[in-house]
Amino acid sequence: MINYNYNNDLPIQNSKEDLLNRAEFAENLATAVSNLPTQNNSFTIGLIGEWGSGKSSILNMFEEKIKNNDKIIIMKFNPWRFSQMDNLYNSFFTDLIITLEKNNINKDIINKLKKYKDKIILSSLHILKDVAHVSAPLEIYKMFNKDDKTLEEQKNDLNKILSVINKKVVIIIDDIDRLVSKEVQQLFQIIKSLADFPNITYLLSFDKNHVYNALNTNQFLGNNNVNKNSEQFLNKIIQMPINIPKINSEDLKTFAEKRITTIFTLYSENIKEKELYNLIKYNVPFMKNLRDLNRYINLLTFNFASLHNKVNLYDLSLLSILQLFDNNIYTIIKNNKQLFNPLLLNDKTKKEISKILKNTSEPTKSIIFELFPVINNEFNHIKYYPDKNGNLRKISNRDYFDTYFSFNLDSKKLSKTEQNEIINISKNKKELTKKLILLHEKDQLSSFLINLESTPKEINENLVYCLITLNNIIDIYYSDYIITIVQEFIKQSTASYNIIKKGLNESKSLLFNLYLVDELQKNESLQDNKKHELKEIVKEKCLSDISNFNIPKEDMYTFLSYVEPLKIANELYSNEDNNELIYKLYSFIRVESHFGESHKKFELKHMKKYYDKEIIKDKLEKIKKNNNPLYENNKDLFGLFEKSYNENHIK
Repeated sequence: MINYNYNNDLPIQNSKEDLLNRAEFAENLATAVSNLPTQNNSFTIGLIGEWGSGKSSILNMFEEKIKNNDKIIIMKFNPWRFSQMDNLYNSFFTDLIITLEKNNINKDIINKLKKYKDKIILSSLHILKDVAHVSAPLEIYKMFNKDDKTLEEQKNDLNKILSVINKKVVIIIDDIDRLVSKEVQQLFQIIKSLADFPNITYLLSFDKNHVYNALNTNQFLGNNNVNKNSEQFLNKIIQMPINIPKINSEDLKTFAEKRITTIFTLYSENIKEKELYNLIKYNVPFMKNLRDLNRYINLLTFNFASLHNKVNLYDLSLLSILQLFDNNIYTIIKNNKQLFNPLLLNDKTKKEISKILKNTSEPTKSIIFELFPVINNEFNHIKYYPDKNGNLRKISNRDYFDTYFSFNLDSKKLSKTEQNEIINISKNKKELTKKLILLHEKDQLSSFLINLESTPKEINENLVYCLITLNNIIDIYYSDYIITIVQEFIKQSTASYNIIKKGLNESKSLLFNLYLVDELQKNESLQDNKKHELKEIVKEKCLSDISNFNIPKEDMYTFLSYVEPLKIANELYSNEDNNELIYKLYSFIRVESHFGESHKKFELKHMKKYYDKEIIKDKLEKIKKNNNPLYENNKDLFGLFEKSYNENHIK
């Protein structure tokens, strides 16, 4: 059933398969070719389109429309079937002779055409002899040189008898794009001078740029203004250039909707209307043709087959767009979990993300913001909650991030042997700490922690203690893993409380401490008095850090977001002098990110929970009026407060 969705990129064979409304174009082309007057000269039509624009599909529908005309003989010549070692002249004329024989054309024409072909091959052998200094055996010359007439005389004879036949020969030549330069040059020599017979119409399909490059190779047309020479050369050969009509965007969208919906249905998941709309919207800027769509559907089918029961399919579909069309940013995301999936979106993280987004296209940015909304919304910290369907497998959930790139993680995974080595040294806290830091530097710590979650019997006191105290050294985005391990440790050890308490007292990562204690409040295995005691430990550390101005001003807003659940926020805003007041006011400055650009806003409504806005306004005006250094050093805060106050007052 899965294989049904893979598309081998073959062209459609008939009008019934046409989903892009091109059958009418093919039918009009067939009518025009049928009515062309070609009794005196050949006629050449160029079907011009980029790679993947559907030229072969149109040719197949053209053949379907014209084959019922008993006055038309169709010859399909695909030069790509022949290797570079084959003689293209011989291949072409052999195919032409066979086609005419099958259609009972006068034997005199067939015989003359065979002699003409032999003369051409003989000429090519002479050229080979002169250019490559190859000595061809005398027998070969004798075999081909059975007619004393010159090549031009033989061609004139053919022109006379072909001009009076009562049928037209339509020669379809596809896949010219795939030929090497020498073969392209030979093919056009055939069409231009060797086989430009009466009652023959050539229908050629090619990418113009590829043909230009091929004709320019080896100074085939000279070395001056080569592109102009190529264009002039083609204009002499092709009497009627026809550009492939662009795929109607609505037709492409409709087709994409059907294909994407089918894939979701195969895995028993109905895609939401809004999600389907978004997938089409985000895909359209990258899809130039039907081939691009087929490549995307194939990648999506493969990714779904591998990961459908492990991740969110909508997110995987979005990520697959980047994997196919912007692999550079896909690789950056894969290798920078701490940036795109941070626990704390601080100024450093924002600057790194802004650098990446600066060199990113708008369509790619839109997908990034859809996958990782924290990068483009008002929140400075992240909490993960189920969506309406209870689905926690979003890529923005750090527990699932690595799964989306599971094909690329082998180098970061720890073997069972390596995992055991770390467990064995856990009796030595100092050595264990060094090893954990080393794993972090090699980007293997996530693998170790995931393995530890799945083997809870290996969790011990030293591991838990080191992980709690280590979080001020390693990136904070490991916090979810560590908290899960701590929760498991509580289930299996009566000594867990004392280890956690000791770790919290010695940990210097205040945000992690707040996060850990907040999560432990939900643990039913931990007694209420112990939860309260752990909360008090963190509370005192918070008050101490605030009093000593240990929290960076730019992190104050995030800090307050964690403090509030612990119900100690009010205590942080009492009995302060002006220095402490200014410092604490920074906890109401929110940084908003939009399309990679950051903007600051003072949250006056939030501040009113703790301060009287009029009192704060008076204090700030006095500080500013007295030219207090506090104003000079914090003009940004004063300006943001004043702007927010005025906006609020107007309302």
